[in-house]
Amino acid sequence: MPYTLNGIGTRYYGKRDFRADGSYITTEWVTLIYIPLIPFCSLRVRHLGPAEPRFAIGVGSSDMYEIYERTALNWRQVLYTYGFASFAATWTVLMLSFGAGMKEAALAMSLMLLGPWLAAPIPWLLRRYARRHLRG
Repeated sequence: MPYTLNGIGTRYYGKRDFRADGSYITTEWVTLIYIPLIPFCSLRVRHLGPAEPRFAIGVGSSDMYEIYERTALNWRQVLYTYGFASFAATWTVLMLSFGAGMKEAALAMSLMLLGPWLAAPIPWLLRRYARRHLRG
């Protein structure tokens, strides 16, 4: 099972090829500050929910998954994950630099604080579309 402590460790990123039983393909990544760096393997899993906390100190995260099978590395998912991570980083830098160049402080601060979060719902919207496509 993947485990991160303060953003460092391993983590599953990506959901692709949904099935009616609730399983999907995901990829296990080595992460640093929650940023996916190196893909390990792809797996077909079903999410079971959060696990019990392991440490009293630090911010740790761990979820429970039922693993159905290990598959070959899903390169399409790897490229999409790298693409979204680079898009989110570029979007954040643009919002921060655009906000820093504005003359009105309140609007600039709002843009700098909220602007980077505007891209956050994109993966959720894409998964929702994929699940609807599975049903319909």
